[in-house]
Amino acid sequence: MVTVDGIQATATVHAALVSGMLQRWPEQPLRLQQSDDGQLRLVDLPPGRYAIQLYQDSNGNGQLDHGRRGIPLEPVGFSANPPLLNGKPTPADSLFEHGTADTQLRIRLQSPKAKK
Repeated sequence: MVTVDGIQATATVHAALVSGMLQRWPEQPLRLQQSDDGQLRLVDLPPGRYAIQLYQDSNGNGQLDHGRRGIPLEPVGFSANPPLLNGKPTPADSLFEHGTADTQLRIRLQSPKAKK
């Protein structure tokens, strides 16, 4: 079960699950899923190492919007909640281990536009 923190408005959250051993996010993830309530359940997931990237589709166009320099314009998050100061983390930076029992993850959406 994935709980998403930091949802900023009523908008769909999109998630992509990939192998956590990759150094780059692939074009085709293992699974795609979306949620309107901030809860994602990945059923029948075999034990292994995975990574998840999320984005909140604030304008409802079905994609993550980027600025001219490639910086996301909508809230994004990654499993393991790595900092985004150095750009997009790799799947290996976002690794989590899933066993035979339910795995509980809490992923925080971050708005790259927000100054902290």
